[in-house]
Amino acid sequence: MTQAAVEEKILAILARVAPRPAERTALLGKPLGNGGLGLDSLAVVEFVTSTEATFDVEFPDEFWTGKGPVTVSDMVDYITGTN
Repeated sequence: MTQAAVEEKILAILARVAPRPAERTALLGKPLGNGGLGLDSLAVVEFVTSTEATFDVEFPDEFWTGKGPVTVSDMVDYITGTN
């Protein structure tokens, strides 16, 4: 699957769990939580589990720790193998 196709599917999931009026492609580089997309903990869990189910992946613990806030682009890169 191409990076653009993964981005499109992830943005559709994000729109479903946390609708935002902002330009959708601008959301790719923003962190999931405060200072970024502002998703609360329940929305983050729903977004991540939906993304994992859609792409049949599991983000390992190392993905979430040690490098600062995780962005939507980081998730796309992991799924496409470009991380």
